[in-house]
Amino acid sequence: MTKKLNIALIDDSFYPMVDGVANVVKNYATILAKNHHVTVFTSMPLIPVGKEKFPFKVIRCKSHRHIHWSDYSAPAPQRDPAFLKAINQKFDIIMI
Repeated sequence: MTKKLNIALIDDSFYPMVDGVANVVKNYATILAKNHHVTVFTSMPLIPVGKEKFPFKVIRCKSHRHIHWSDYSAPAPQRDPAFLKAINQKFDIIMI
């Protein structure tokens, strides 16, 4: 039996944003979660997110609007102790 790896995917573009990067991260996480423990670390979106249902864990950090005309948020992990604690756990693989 193969050991389940603890994998972190770190990205600032994730659901509910719909773009190529968010789709790739979601697809990687979904496939990897079939055999491993996967956590996606991302920023809090500017629009509220309902109850997310993914086959992997999603941890979001505090964020702020980066540019006033943009829909993307800029992560601010330095302002989020809970996020920093979660991201500092031991991972076998980290993908940024």
